[in-house]
Amino acid sequence: MPVSYKLADLYYRAFPNDRTWIKIVVYTAYILETVHAIGLGIMYWTSIDYKWATQALLIDLIGGMGL
Repeated sequence: MPVSYKLADLYYRAFPNDRTWIKIVVYTAYILETVHAIGLGIMYWTSIDYKWATQALLIDLIGGMGL
């Protein structure tokens, strides 16, 4: 069972008598937090990949100049 499913199920088991609109708010926040974490991961990965590519290009340019 995926961890994310367990966390969502944990809320449902802890507060089974909450009103429907509260459950909707909680699950919406949970989904938005998941999407945000995925977006941050993509952003960090892209940033690191871009910086490494730029650094490799600079090393090639400087190395080609005989320095």
